Amino acid sequence: MRYCEMCGAPIQGEPYLVFIEGARLYVCAKCAKKADSVISRPSQRVSAGFPSAPVPPARKLPEPHPIRKPQGRLAAPVTTPLVQQPQETVLVQGYGQVVKRKREEMGLTLAQLGRRINEKESVLRRLEEERFRPPEYLVLKLEKELGVSLRVPPPPPPASPKPGAAQSTLKDVAKLRE
Repeated sequence: MRYCEMCGAPIQGEPYLVFIEGARLYVCAKCAKKADSVISRPSQRVSAGFPSAPVPPARKLPEPHPIRKPQGRLAAPVTTPLVQQPQETVLVQGYGQVVKRKREEMGLTLAQLGRRINEKESVLRRLEEERFRPPEYLVLKLEKELGVSLRVPPPPPPASPKPGAAQSTLKDVAKLRE
């Protein structure tokens, strides 16, 4: 026994082969009335098997836009300059005061500076109060807009002991019990 692929009810007699929203379904007589198109009815069947259903005509797809070929002389290939690797830098001491002093010298409010560099006023306020460490992109925007340098090279690492010099050991530091 076959079941209707649309309503799930058992099909009495032969099923109808229909198209509903582009899908081929075997449905009962009641659901066949709701179909977009009926492909075969029980009376149209040639034998006990189902005939191969005709495929509905395909929809015509829109023509793709033609690719335009460049006319005239082609531009020279663009070469990118070698990008220097960014050097490790650290923020200057008192970076918030440096930004605030320069902003006030230029006669800008926090809101005006924020509009110029596309940042929120609250972010700039927190930066001037040094309540957060600004990310690299924000440091670059501030340096460019205010014309100040907020980064310096890192301090050199502490000097390592000379190869021939005596080094302290745990014994030298710890008091041993006898």
